[in-house]
Amino acid sequence: MRKSIFKIFLLLFVFSTQLYSQSSPYEISLPYSCGFEDSLENQKWVINAGSEGPLCTDQWMIGNLDYVEGYNSLYISCDTGKTMTYGAKANYVMAYRPIVIPKPDSVTTERCRVNVSFEWKGGSARDVSVLNYYMVPDYAIKDYLNSNSKKSALPSVLKNPKKKLYGSSSWQEYSSAEGITYDNTFYLVFIWQNSNGNDSLAELSMCIDDIQISSGNCPKPTSLSVQAVDDSLVITWDGSHQKYDLEYRLPGLKTWRQMHGLVYEDYSEKKEVVLTDLPEGVYDVRVRGICGESEKSAWLTQTDIIVFSPDKHCINYVKLDNNPDVTCLIGECGLGLPTPWEPNDQLFVTGLGIDYGFNANSINYGHKDMYSRHTVNWKQGEYDPRTGNQLRTIPEGSLASVRLGNWDINAEAEAIRYRYLVDTMQAKIILMKYAVVLEAPGHGLENDPYFRLRLKDENGNTISTTCGDFEFSPMNTTIDWNVYEAYVWKDWTTIGMNIAKYHGQVIEIELITRDCRQTGHAGYAYFTLDCADAVIKNSSCGDEDFITIEAPEGFEYSWTKQEDRSKVISTDRTLSVPANDTTTYYCKVDYIGMKGCGFELSTLVQPRIPFADFDVKWEPQGCQNRVVLTNKSCVHTKVDGKEVATSEPCETYYWNINNGKYESQEKDLVYVAPNEGGEIFITLVSGIANDKCLGDKIVKFTVPPIYDKVDSLYKKKCEADIEYFGDQLILKDGIYVDEDTTWCGCDSLTVLDVKFLPAPEDTYVYDTICSDYGYVFNGQIYAEGGEYDIWLKTEELGCDSLVILNLTKMTPMAATIRSEYRSVCADDERLYVDYDIVSGKREPFEYSVLFDAFAKQYGFEDADFKIDETDKYFEIPIPADCRPNTYTATIVVRDSVAYCDEITLPVQFDVYYSSDILQPKFDNLIAVLNSDSNGGYSFVEGAYKWYKNDSLLVGMNDSYLYLDEFGEIFGGDCYYMEVTRVDDGVEMRTCAICPDVYVAIDDIEGVENMISATVLSAGQPILLENAGIGDVNIYTLTGQLLHSYRIDLDNNQIPAPTVGGLYILQIKTEDRNITYKIWVK
Repeated sequence: MRKSIFKIFLLLFVFSTQLYSQSSPYEISLPYSCGFEDSLENQKWVINAGSEGPLCTDQWMIGNLDYVEGYNSLYISCDTGKTMTYGAKANYVMAYRPIVIPKPDSVTTERCRVNVSFEWKGGSARDVSVLNYYMVPDYAIKDYLNSNSKKSALPSVLKNPKKKLYGSSSWQEYSSAEGITYDNTFYLVFIWQNSNGNDSLAELSMCIDDIQISSGNCPKPTSLSVQAVDDSLVITWDGSHQKYDLEYRLPGLKTWRQMHGLVYEDYSEKKEVVLTDLPEGVYDVRVRGICGESEKSAWLTQTDIIVFSPDKHCINYVKLDNNPDVTCLIGECGLGLPTPWEPNDQLFVTGLGIDYGFNANSINYGHKDMYSRHTVNWKQGEYDPRTGNQLRTIPEGSLASVRLGNWDINAEAEAIRYRYLVDTMQAKIILMKYAVVLEAPGHGLENDPYFRLRLKDENGNTISTTCGDFEFSPMNTTIDWNVYEAYVWKDWTTIGMNIAKYHGQVIEIELITRDCRQTGHAGYAYFTLDCADAVIKNSSCGDEDFITIEAPEGFEYSWTKQEDRSKVISTDRTLSVPANDTTTYYCKVDYIGMKGCGFELSTLVQPRIPFADFDVKWEPQGCQNRVVLTNKSCVHTKVDGKEVATSEPCETYYWNINNGKYESQEKDLVYVAPNEGGEIFITLVSGIANDKCLGDKIVKFTVPPIYDKVDSLYKKKCEADIEYFGDQLILKDGIYVDEDTTWCGCDSLTVLDVKFLPAPEDTYVYDTICSDYGYVFNGQIYAEGGEYDIWLKTEELGCDSLVILNLTKMTPMAATIRSEYRSVCADDERLYVDYDIVSGKREPFEYSVLFDAFAKQYGFEDADFKIDETDKYFEIPIPADCRPNTYTATIVVRDSVAYCDEITLPVQFDVYYSSDILQPKFDNLIAVLNSDSNGGYSFVEGAYKWYKNDSLLVGMNDSYLYLDEFGEIFGGDCYYMEVTRVDDGVEMRTCAICPDVYVAIDDIEGVENMISATVLSAGQPILLENAGIGDVNIYTLTGQLLHSYRIDLDNNQIPAPTVGGLYILQIKTEDRNITYKIWVK
């Protein structure tokens, strides 16, 4: 196995390794993009870096040999940019771009994640000659980068690229997630590694375009689809954002039209934008997501979307495939083929020894591909690199061009044949614009590359060898060739051919290209096809002193006047004449370089003035609110100083409806207004002379509304009625439909829902009246009980109906309550009041409890009740936490059976304090809760009155009742207390309590005493014997904790309270809970 010796031209980075600050020229903002279109951005790239970089066989170049979007890309070439191929010598060559991402003020972390993506194509079929991609931090390779010594091999840090890319002849996207440190320098590096040792190999090298760096937190959209429909683009995509930016680029422009901030509330829906009324051409479309307030994703782009309307062109010369009027051919033109200039149709041989093989469709790999032999150029502003980027691939003013042939050699030949039906009402002239690029080896006419155009009649015969056959060869010295390196090229030229005499025939336009027959040189051509009328046009307009007239494009010209036909006054295409000149001018039009192949045209000089005019007609159709605008614009001229109309139409038309809400450039227009109609403003601007002169007309028009008509009818009929609906006789219930169409084409639908009502059944009404009142029914008064027949008409339809009224005369109800005085505890929910029905007893009946303002002040609310036979009491609701006092209520009884007069019963009642404020202790003590625990009431000291079994206990006026003073204990007796409130002086009792027997307080301590005395002086020390370790609490008789102490064997003495009275002393140890009653004097 032969050992390959690699001379490694490794390129040294020439830059400082310092960390760049905010002033660094390499700072980027996210998202970043580079398509190598911006010269300032291109200057920040280092290509073929280092002292040995320019010595490499392969070189990085920025140029236009291929690209994804725009016009440029970064690619490898071994022949100074002529082709994208790599050489036979092994070498490494590098391109890089320093990157600094500044840290945003709002970010606290030092690093971020970014997405890096780029488009690439090329490399060998195996991983021999490849593209190495890196994103390298400064600190990782700075020692190597500062070295000035020559390297014979890659440093270790570059031996393991992030990705090796190779083996793709079409564009592919590569993307990678990278970790970046803010404010530090990173290097985006591409190293082309050529390991080729085969001198005969010339494969596609490597090309890079559309580099993007975006935030890792903001993914770009997916599934971008752009469909061209006539003059519209339907754009759809998927994405997880709510906001998007969409941009599209018009043909030939480098700036993007923006539609930013598009909002889609539903994350899951497919996003869609429709662009309408677009000019023809090639479009680029891109979309990106918006994350949060300002963060944006990378662009998702689709390029080369073609908007084309064949109906606008007399010859559809750009549709090469699946077109019955177009045939593409390929063949060879080697020296061993038949003698030149001798056509042989059976062998598909035509002049100059071209042997065609038949091919119905084009050999087309795209207009940038060297191996395409019939292809269409749509890219405006593109230049041919084999002419030194001096020749446009599409002539100015044209939509597209066809390239026939290529720059590949090997004696190839190509042809395209177009069939065209001549209609002189549409056009009399075929116009071809062409540009030719040929290598010029100097082998002579028979062997050099060439381009040829021939016109044939419907029988396949050349129309004329002198006027229907055009040949372009490097040997043709009559052509003013441009020269660039090995190529000669002819810039865009227009040639016209008169086809008027072939009206009604199908003629054939044949175009041929051929390489050098000695296989070493190439040739190809660009062309466009169009039509024109054979007339002299007046291209001037308005009140000018001179008028310009012009002959058809693509010929040689000789102008003469009627007065002297022998004198040629101009050979230009246009002629300027005085506006007041009334003579006739003639123009002899000849094929370029072919005298005697032309025709003659004549014209009178007249001033031209555009006059805009149109008719408006409202013509709804098919339920569309159509407004038909018929264009009547024409060119006016002046006769004897007066403006008169001519038959010449205007050249351009601009419709504008409602200040730009609808625009069109069609001649006639059908505008579809909203179905609800309304007022519209219509403007037509008509132009001539490339819109040098314009005329306008403005009309205000009111569009009536149109609608689908849907009527729903609902009818009820008496049983004996008859209903007609359209032609139908309706005799029974049902839903009936009548279908029709309105005059404007909208649907008309009438639905009838009819119901026949049966004769009403007799109605029985039972009611009562009091003995003192009459009963009103249907305007009549009935004073006595009994049965009455009343005939009525139903209100809705007036059908007859019978009401039978049964009246019962009732005695008014009377009631009393058994006791006018009542009492209730404050915590009771209701007070029950017993009653007696004195007369007119009937059940159920209703009553209300009404309170005066005083009661309502303390929470009482009026209430309604209903009593049936099970209820024996009136209920008076008591509010929660009711304030004890004396209150008044009124019970209003209503007779719900006979509706007689109301009965009013006044009730007075006392609300007692709840018995809960009396707290029994042990077996002989009742304490009164203080204001913290009794609902917030404070009582007058010394004014307490204690009752036992409803008998006053004389002399007991304290806030507690201690039975030990009587020598008593609890034993089933009941106790209550009367107190006087401090805030309002109201005296009111409590509800009674009847406590059971409790354990005597003196017996609680058990057999072992822990204190020596229970009668103490204020503040006297209390010695706690035998208590051990524990807690001591002192309470008032009402249960309020006064003091807590911690005792042990060494600290077993506490002070007695300083205020005289009875107290509870509690001792809690680990195994005992002992309570004593102590008395402080």
